[in-house]
Order: sequence, then structure tokens, then C-alpha cells
Amino acid sequence: YTILLVVFILNLCRSAVIKSTGQSSSSVNQKGTWSLNQVPLSRQRRDSLLKINPDIRTIAANIPSIPMAVRLFWKTQKFLQISDDGVVNGTAFCSSKYANLELEPMGSGFQRIKGIETGRYVAMNSGGIVYSTNSTNDETVFKLTMESTSYHTFASAKYYKKSLYDTFISLGRNGKIRKGKDTKVSQNKVKFIIYTGDSC
Repeated sequence: YTILLVVFILNLCRSAVIKSTGQSSSSVNQKGTWSLNQVPLSRQRRDSLLKINPDIRTIAANIPSIPMAVRLFWKTQKFLQISDDGVVNGTAFCSSKYANLELEPMGSGFQRIKGIETGRYVAMNSGGIVYSTNSTNDETVFKLTMESTSYHTFASAKYYKKSLYDTFISLGRNGKIRKGKDTKVSQNKVKFIIYTGDSC
């Protein structure tokens, strides 16, 4: 009877702890740490979001000057394109009508990238995902930089990881866009050449 009484008391104590903390024993693993799918949602969101440039509203408010017709050829042998369905990816064909783009200068090296065929703008969200949109916003502004290798890079003007303009448009050999938060300036996937007019 003494043993049964002790077990009963221990179970009562355990139930009280669970109710007071609001978590079950399945919420943590044996090491007492949270697994990825069990991390509180607020913490997951905080860890996944990039930092925001405090000057982005001022940058995005600039009136664009005369746009320039271009094709953007990545070092991975792909041209950036914006398809009718809004997908941003790469093509091996210079003649693709979706690879005809415009750069809209925003001053101080900032640009917007617009598909001539679709009228859509390239953008990057807070998770580093590249997408396209019919209208301009803070996420459609990019910092154009010529690197020492004579190639150019496009970094998000709004979002960054550790320092401003360190989150790039990245285009792989398979034509797929990588998340900006997984990019580095040293990668070939972020470097491109600008072809103007009909040349490519």
C-alpha cells in the first residue's frame, strides 16, 4: 500500500507540473531540447525572417529614371526570365521573350527588374524567396553592384542577413532560383553579365 500511495502522489505532482507549464512530455526530446517542428511558432518565424534595412522606405520612394532594356546572363549559363504564370527562373535561350527585361534605376545603384513581356517585377520576401508581382513595393528594389570580377550582383535592398546587401538573387545551372538567405557573394550563382539591347 505504501508503494501504491507513493506512485499515486508522484502522478499527481507530474500532472500539476504539466498543467502549470502548458507542455507535454512529447514537446521535448530526451536531451530536453525542442525539435524543429515543435519550436514555438513565434520563435520559428523570428529565426526564419531576414533583417530589414531601416532606410528601405526612403530608397523605394525614389522616382525611377528612364528604364533600360537588358538581358541578364548568369555565370551559371542561364538568362533570368519572368514567365506568364509569374515564375522567376532561368532559361538557356537568349531568344526567350520572357528573358527580355527592363532595369528601372532608383538612384544610388538601386534598381527594379521588370519583365517586358509580362509587366511583372522581380521581388524577394522576408524568407529570401524570389517571386514576381504586378505592382512595385519595398521588396522589388535591389542593389546592383559590380564585383571585382567584372560580374554584377543583385542584392535585396530591403532584407539582409548580417550586413546590408548580403542577400542575393541566385540562379543555378538547373534554372532554379535559390533562397536569398542561402547565398554568398563568392558564389557563381549570384553573378551575372548585363546585355543591353538585342545583344546576348
